[in-house]
Amino acid sequence: MASAARASIARSAPDTARFIAAAAFAIPPVMLLGVACGLAFRGGGVAPLQWQPVALGLGACLVVLSVVGAVPALQRPALPMLAGLSALLAWSAVSFAWTVSREATFEHVLRLGMLFAVAVVGLAYAARPRAALVLAAGLAVFGAVMASAIEIKLLAGNTDAFIGSRLSWPINYANADAALVWLPLPALVALAAAQPLRPLVRGALGLFAALALAVGLTAQSRGGAIALAAALVASAAIARDRGRFALTLLASVAPVAAIAPRMVGTDPVSASVLRDRGLAALVAGVLAAALVCGLAMLDRRERFPFRGREARVATAAWALVLVLAAGAFLAATGRPDTWISARWDEFTKVNAAPQSGSDASHFGTGVSNRYDYWSVSWRTFEDDPIQGVGAGAFSVPWFRSRSIDENVTDPHSWQAGALAETGLIGLALVAVILLFPLARIKGARAGPGVWPIAVVGLGGAGVYFVTQASVDWLFRIPAVAIPGFVVLGALATGGSDQDEPALAGRVQRAMLAAPALLAVAFVTPAYLSNAAANRAEIEAATSTDDALKELDSAAQLNPFSAEPLLIRSTILQLDGDRQAALDAAKDATVRAPRNWAAWVVLAEARRAAADPAEAEAAVLRAKALNPRAPQLQDK
Repeated sequence: MASAARASIARSAPDTARFIAAAAFAIPPVMLLGVACGLAFRGGGVAPLQWQPVALGLGACLVVLSVVGAVPALQRPALPMLAGLSALLAWSAVSFAWTVSREATFEHVLRLGMLFAVAVVGLAYAARPRAALVLAAGLAVFGAVMASAIEIKLLAGNTDAFIGSRLSWPINYANADAALVWLPLPALVALAAAQPLRPLVRGALGLFAALALAVGLTAQSRGGAIALAAALVASAAIARDRGRFALTLLASVAPVAAIAPRMVGTDPVSASVLRDRGLAALVAGVLAAALVCGLAMLDRRERFPFRGREARVATAAWALVLVLAAGAFLAATGRPDTWISARWDEFTKVNAAPQSGSDASHFGTGVSNRYDYWSVSWRTFEDDPIQGVGAGAFSVPWFRSRSIDENVTDPHSWQAGALAETGLIGLALVAVILLFPLARIKGARAGPGVWPIAVVGLGGAGVYFVTQASVDWLFRIPAVAIPGFVVLGALATGGSDQDEPALAGRVQRAMLAAPALLAVAFVTPAYLSNAAANRAEIEAATSTDDALKELDSAAQLNPFSAEPLLIRSTILQLDGDRQAALDAAKDATVRAPRNWAAWVVLAEARRAAADPAEAEAAVLRAKALNPRAPQLQDK
C-alpha cells in the first residue's frame, strides 16, 4: 500500500479506531517486559538455550511487522542511538578477525543483536507520550510481580531461595535479583505520585514500591543500592513537581527504613527468620500504602502539605531524615574516612575477609572480586588499546592472568568489558548507546502530554540500569537487560510530540527487516546446535550412537563451537574408541586454540592413546592458558 493511501485512510478513520491503533502500537514494549518476566522465573535467561529462542522470536516478529507495514516511523532524535547500536554491532562482528575466542565472539554478537532489536522496539514503539506512559506502567507492574513473588517466598519460609544470608531467587544471583525489583522502583514511585490517579490506586502503588524496596534489601547488593540511590535522586530531579514526588518517596521509604535492619544479616537464614522478614516487609508495605493514600487524599483536597507548600515541606522532611541517617551511621561506624579506608583496603586486597568490626551484613564490607576483574581488564586493554581481544572474549585473558580461583566470562562492568574486548572504539560506542538516552531526558521532561509523568519512571530506571551495569554483568542477564534496553530506547526519542504513530516507509521497513532476517539466519543454527548438544548429553546415558549423531549435527550447525567436539571426545573415550576421541579433541583445539579446557581433553585423549609426550605438551599448553586450573595442579 502506498504511503499516500495509508495516510488518507488514517485521516478518514474514526477517532476511536485511531485510538485503538495507537494503543496497539504500545503493546510490543510491554510484551518484552512479559518475556523478561518469564525469563526471570527460569533463572534469568543466561543460558543460550533460554535467550536464543527469544532472539529468534523477536527477529521473526520484526520481520513480519516490517513486511505488513505495522512499524512506526523512527524519528530523527532516535538516529544517534540507532547509529551507535549499528556501529557497535558492526565493530563487534569485525573483531571476529582478531578475536582470541571465535566461539565467544560469535555468541556475543548474537546476544548483542538481540539487545539491538530490543532497543529498536523501544525506539519505534515507545517513542510517543502515551506509549511511553504505558511502558512506565508496564515496568511498574513488572516490579510489583517480582516483589510479590519474592515476598511469597519469604512468607513461606523457603530457605532454598537464599544462598547463605543473601537472596538468590529467581535468578540465582543476588545482584540481579535486586535489579529485578529495584530497576522498576522509580516507575512505581512516579505513578504513586501521579496526581490524576485515585488515592486508592496511588496507595496500592506505594505498597508495591515499599515491598520492592524491602525485599530487594534481602539481596544485600551494594552495587544495586548505589544504583538505586542514583536512580531515585535522578527521578526526583526529573520530576516537574519535585515536592509531590519527594513526599511520596518519603512515605514509601520511611516504613522500610524502620525495618531495614531485620531484612539483612550474615548468618544462614532459617524458615522462621524468613517468615519474620516477609511479615516485616508486608507491614512496611501496608503502612506505606496508608501514608501514600493519605497524602493523595490531602493532595486531592489541596490540604497541607500541598497547595504550593509541598516543596518546602519535602525539603525540610528529607533534610531531617538525612541528618538522622548520617548521625546513625556515624554512631555505628565512627569516623567516615576510617570506615571508607577500611572498605577500600578490603576491596583491593586479594582473597580479603571482612574486618571483625564491620557491619553485620554484606553492606558493611568492601570485600569483592571486582578489583581483580578490573585489574585484568585494564592490563588486557593496555596490551591492545584499540582493538581489544575480541567482543565477548574476556574469559581468555582472565583465565591466563587471574589471581583468584573464580571462573568468570565477564569483567562485571560495561566500561571494563568494552576496554578489554573492543578497545577505545568499543568503549565510545557503548557509551553513546547507554548515555545518549539519559542526555535526552531533559527534552522528554519538557515534552507534551504525559511525557513528564512517564519520563520520571523511565528516566530513573535508565539511570539505575546504566549505573548498576557499571559494576555488574547485567548485559548477559536478559531478564534485566531486556527491560533496561527497551527503556533506553524509549528515552532516546527525548519527548516526541507525535502521539499517534506515523507508519514507516518502505526504506525504513526494509532497513529493519533485512538485519532482523539476517539475525534469524545466524541465531537459528546456533540455537539448533545448542539444543542438539543438550540432547546428546541426555542421550549419552542410554545410546552412544544417538548421542554421537546429535553431536555431529551440533558441530556442523555451529562451526565455531568447540563444545560438541569436547563432549564427543569424552563420550568416545568412555566408549573405548581412542582414535575417534583423539580426532574429536584435535578438532576442538583447532576451533578453539585458546580454550584451556579443549587442551585438557586433548591431553586425556593423548594419554589414552598411549602418547605421553604429546599429552604432556597438551597439559603445558593448558597450563599456559589457565595456570590456576585445579585439574592441572597435580599434572
